[in-house]
Amino acid sequence: MNLDLTNSNKVSIIIPSRNTLEYLKWAYDSFRKNNGYEHEIVLLDDASTDGTWEWLLEISKKDKNVKLYRNDSNERLGHTILYDIGIEMASNELCIIGHSDMYYAPMFVEKLLEVHKPRTVISATRIEPPLHPQGPEKIVKDFGINVTDFKEKEFLNFVTSKINKKANITNGAFAPWLISKTDFNEIGGHDFLLAPQSREDSDIFNRFYLNGYKLIQSWNAFVYHLTCRGSRYKDGIGHNSKEWQETNYKGERNFIRKWGSMVEHDAYMNPIIRNKYKIQLVIDTVDAIEPGNFNELLRVIEPWLSQIIIFDKKRVYSAAVLNYISTEQKLTIYDMNERVLYNPNIKNIKEMDVTLFATPMLLGVDNCMFIQMISRILDSINSAGTYEYEHIRIKINKLKRDYYLENIVLDKTNIR
Repeated sequence: MNLDLTNSNKVSIIIPSRNTLEYLKWAYDSFRKNNGYEHEIVLLDDASTDGTWEWLLEISKKDKNVKLYRNDSNERLGHTILYDIGIEMASNELCIIGHSDMYYAPMFVEKLLEVHKPRTVISATRIEPPLHPQGPEKIVKDFGINVTDFKEKEFLNFVTSKINKKANITNGAFAPWLISKTDFNEIGGHDFLLAPQSREDSDIFNRFYLNGYKLIQSWNAFVYHLTCRGSRYKDGIGHNSKEWQETNYKGERNFIRKWGSMVEHDAYMNPIIRNKYKIQLVIDTVDAIEPGNFNELLRVIEPWLSQIIIFDKKRVYSAAVLNYISTEQKLTIYDMNERVLYNPNIKNIKEMDVTLFATPMLLGVDNCMFIQMISRILDSINSAGTYEYEHIRIKINKLKRDYYLENIVLDKTNIR
C-alpha cells in the first residue's frame, strides 16, 4: 500500500453501508459538495440488497477518488470489521471514521485537520434531531429526521454562524472521528470480539485513552446526524429492530466480559475506566431453585465474573448449565467451558485473586446487583482477607487491579 505522506491536508473517509442507499447517497453528495474532491472516500458495501453496489460502481466511473469494497457473502460483517478493512485500503495517512447517515458540513475536514496532532483522536460535533436525550457533547436542533425533509439551507446557515476562527475543543470521543493510520494500527484497530457492532467504539476509545492518546472534540467541525439508520431504526424511526436488539445484547455482554464493567464516560463522552479483577464465584447447590431460574441466574451474573464454579451433587442443574453454555457460546469467542465449570475436579481448580461463595437460593436480585457492583466494592478494600456481604462470603487472596491493561493492544494474528 502506497500512502500519501507528503500532503497532510488530504484524508480518506471510511463509510460502510448496509442497505442504507438513500442515506449513503446523501452522505456522499454532502461530502463532495462541501469538502471537495481532493479527499478520498472509501465506500464499503456490507452485503446490501437495495442496489448499493450497483450505485457504487456507477459512482466509481465518475469519481476517480473513491475506493470500493464489497462483502459479497450472505453474512453481515458489520462496521466493526469494515472500518478496519477501509483503513487498510485507504491511500492517505489521515483517516476519518464516518457514518452513512451523516451530512458532512462545509469545512468539516479543514476544521478537523486544524487541531490534529499525532496520538490524537479528533471528533466532530454532531447536530441531531430530537430523537435521543440531550447531552453537552452535541447540539440538538431539528433540521429534519429524514433525507426527504432535511432543511439543508437552514442547517448550512446555522453551521456558518457556529464556526469560529479560534479552535474550540473539549475532551471526548464519538463518531465521526479522525486519526492517523499509524496511531490506529498501533493498538490493533477494532476488536472483532464486538462484531458486527455495538460497544466497539467505546472499546477502541478506552484503548486509545489507556495508551495515552488525547481524545478531543472540535466544535468547529460539524455533521448533521440522522442517527441509528443502519441497524437500530432500520425498521422505522423509534423502533428497535430485532437485528439491533440481538447485536446490542451480544456486544454489551462481551464488553462486560472484557472490561469487567459496562461502558462509562463523562458528560462529554471521555472514557471512565474501572479497575478489573479476576473474580470467581463458587456456587454450592445445597438449596435448590427451579432449573429455569438457575439458567436466568447464570445469564444475569456470568459476564461480570471471570469464572463460575458449580458444585451440584444431585445434578439438578445439569441441563440448565449445558443449555446456558451452548446458547451463550454462539454469541462470544470466549470459551464458555472455561468460564462456567460444572462439578469440576477440585484438584483442577485454580484459585483466582478474589473468590465469592454463595448458594442459588441466596443469590437473589439484591445479590446479583452486588455481583455487578463487585469491582467498585473491591476498589474500596485495601487488604486481603475474608469479608461477608449479606449471604455471600468474599475471600480476597490479593488485590491486583490492572487486568484492563491486557486489553490495550490487540494481536489479530492470535484472536482469543
